[in-house]
Amino acid sequence: MAGVETDEETSAKQRKAELHDALDRVNFPNFFLQIDEVRTASRRPSFRRRTRNVEAWLTTLAPDIPMELFQFERRKSMQFEWEESGWFLRLLVIPKSVGHRGKPGRAVGTSGIETKWLDTRGELRRAVADKARKYGDVELPFIIAINHIGVSCDRTDWTDALFGTSAVNIWFTDDAVHHQEPFRKNDGLWLLDGKARRTNVSAIIGGWAINPWSMGAHRLEVYSHFAPERPFDFQGNLSCWVLSEVTGQLEEHAGRTSAEILGIPHNWPLSWDQAKED
Repeated sequence: MAGVETDEETSAKQRKAELHDALDRVNFPNFFLQIDEVRTASRRPSFRRRTRNVEAWLTTLAPDIPMELFQFERRKSMQFEWEESGWFLRLLVIPKSVGHRGKPGRAVGTSGIETKWLDTRGELRRAVADKARKYGDVELPFIIAINHIGVSCDRTDWTDALFGTSAVNIWFTDDAVHHQEPFRKNDGLWLLDGKARRTNVSAIIGGWAINPWSMGAHRLEVYSHFAPERPFDFQGNLSCWVLSEVTGQLEEHAGRTSAEILGIPHNWPLSWDQAKED
């Protein structure tokens, strides 16, 4: 498996959830809280003390102030910020309409959208590297199957992971003429400084979000090592990408899809009987 949350990511998500629950218990029913930004650290502070500070801050705000002031001005007096031991929290508020004030309920109205940079090729490298050294020399062709369950994974991610991340050199000459040249960084799992690596791995079968209901639709990408200790010929059983000795480019050797091999109908996951009727 690749694309799985690390223990650190899981712990950070849990800490954010605990803070969210604590804020939801804030007792001041004239406003909704809007969590604008959160950063966590490993050491857990006292959330009870923070919620008391939030309640004290809310008493300084008047819910009858026009909504536009809360939405667009974002004055410091309308924001709550707390920073301590690596933690950071910024809260905004949304006044409740007159008919809903004073009623108990959950305090958090909205949370900011969390974004992060994707590192699919790094996740693939780590997954393959862990398996490549796990069993020692098995004295047989060694094929690793990786199912990436993250947001996205395609052929570009696999080629970047195996042969080096795609990049472009850009420069200008003295007369301001623009030049650019594509190259691969020196971080490939199978190729480093022009030399073959991980040659104990004969091939990799890579899939994205493969599960029982997607097997008919999601294609498997198979990559043969260009210099394996023990080659393996898929002999048309699966289509396979092979590095050409002539062109130095990846070429696809024809074969069947995993759906064809397993006999999965095209319109899976309909029932087998319905699929046969169609």
